Amino acid sequence: MKKINPPPAGLIRFIFLALILIRPLTAQTSPDSIPAPFYWQQEMTKHNTSWQWLQVVAVQKKYNTGHYWNARNTFNSTLLIPAAGKKQWKDENRFSFIYQSPWYGLYGRSWFLDDRQTGSGQKFANHVLGLQTAPLSVTEFTIQPFTGYQYARNRQFEDWGWDAGLRLSADQLPLPEYDGSLFGSTDFDLFPNRKNWEHQAGFVISKKFSDFAADSLRYRFHETQKQFFGIDQDSILQVNLFERNLENLLTYRLSSRSELRYLTKMESRQVSYTDQRRTLLLASAVDFFYTGRGWQTLLRMRTSDQEQDFSGVRTDSRSRQTALSSRLIAGSGQNDLTLDLAYVKLQYDTPDEMLNHDDRDEQRFILNLNWQQNLNARLRLNWILYGYLFHQIYIFEEQSARNNWNRVIKFNPRVTFSNPYLQNRLSSQVLANYTIYDYDHLFSSPRSFLFRKYTLSDSLTIPFADRNTAGVYAKLELEEKGNFFKSAFSQNIVQSYTSQFLNIFLMNSDWFGFRLAVGHTTYLRNEWRHLPDKEKTRTNLSQGPYFSLQYLRPSKFIFSAYAAFLHLQDNKSGNANYITGFLRIQYQI
Repeated sequence: MKKINPPPAGLIRFIFLALILIRPLTAQTSPDSIPAPFYWQQEMTKHNTSWQWLQVVAVQKKYNTGHYWNARNTFNSTLLIPAAGKKQWKDENRFSFIYQSPWYGLYGRSWFLDDRQTGSGQKFANHVLGLQTAPLSVTEFTIQPFTGYQYARNRQFEDWGWDAGLRLSADQLPLPEYDGSLFGSTDFDLFPNRKNWEHQAGFVISKKFSDFAADSLRYRFHETQKQFFGIDQDSILQVNLFERNLENLLTYRLSSRSELRYLTKMESRQVSYTDQRRTLLLASAVDFFYTGRGWQTLLRMRTSDQEQDFSGVRTDSRSRQTALSSRLIAGSGQNDLTLDLAYVKLQYDTPDEMLNHDDRDEQRFILNLNWQQNLNARLRLNWILYGYLFHQIYIFEEQSARNNWNRVIKFNPRVTFSNPYLQNRLSSQVLANYTIYDYDHLFSSPRSFLFRKYTLSDSLTIPFADRNTAGVYAKLELEEKGNFFKSAFSQNIVQSYTSQFLNIFLMNSDWFGFRLAVGHTTYLRNEWRHLPDKEKTRTNLSQGPYFSLQYLRPSKFIFSAYAAFLHLQDNKSGNANYITGFLRIQYQI
């Protein structure tokens, strides 16, 4: 690893100046302070071949004299343990702090990434220390300049440079008859051989003409230039990003029960790296809301037109989309219905008919129905129906063999029964997924396929003694997939699976302020291959005890933990013992 060079003399002078400015400010801090929050979060998750840690600490304090400071540190660490090979770590730490007085402020940022999962020497860092003024009021505008010194590392390359910028905002613009606000910022990273910058600004203008009409206009632009070292320190690579966004929203309240909204949006984006890529999006949407007695409805129509232009390559395209959707909500408390319907049409065009033959049309029809019946205080029924129809049509004959229909239907009835002595939830679901190609008969091997799945689950909980509960959860899954022959309306099953899951547990809902559960889980999965003859190819059995703990009074302290000690028996990979689980702790004042 390259040896880190000492900081230049400019950094030493900057730190000395910062200490001189900060010393009298801290001396003026009032002992009469306002208590501010402290937040701490700790999480640990264990999977079969990986560990993950997360730690967040945030502190903030305000004083009656106008002084305040805050600091936040976030640490992420991931460990991968492959079946063969050494342990692989990835550590990332982000730290930021601000000290602000009525006159001056001090800010700092620190980021470090050490990635040993993707290769050796993947170390990145950026550390900034700087001074900023207090927000300065100039007429209707608030301005806050800042400047600092920073260190950057990209693998083995290191840089020292300046960080300088300005923040600008105005909550009330002097506009006749309109309300307006403005924001903006600019930030420069000035290194000896690299110049990075980021500019962004935007404004919001709105007006309420009456109780029945309102208008708003939003605009935002964002420009970025990033320079970084190539393979060697002599070559500099540069990426430029330009974004523009304009939105206009008109709102008309037609009556006390209905409202109409019209949204127009324009986005442009340009990325310059090895080539230039431009994207332009024009979109509009009309929404109509109506609230009746016991029911509500939403009708929406959305259209968009997007063009992509890539210089130097024949990958330009244009896609136009139209979507019609509606939602109906109706109910009386005993019978509640939610119905969603949608139709989406996409037209995709490429610029060159000689080389690009990806021109296609796509159509989607979507249905989602949820009907809930409360038969009495103890029995509830849910009927859930989902339907999806997709049709893809390629225009040119070179790609027409990919034309296909995809049909998905899911039906899921549920029953819930509860009384003071037990609670039972029963769910049954059928899922069918068919993909059928239009010209399958022209090919020697079929491409149309099907996937079907049936799921039956049942959970039963029985309270006993004082705050104790015994429970069992069981689930059965039957799956099959294979080829489908449209002309003969026949099928050829290739693979099938069965999965069984069983969880038996005991739970105490108030064990010294915690909810404690202990239990045993069993998971069994069998796989069959049906060609040339049906044969069981794999059996996977995983079983073992587990426990979970959760704190029940999460006003300031949140705690939850889970651990499962499992034994795996697999006729292909062999036997193994492993632990899965997580630990989450949060503390906040």
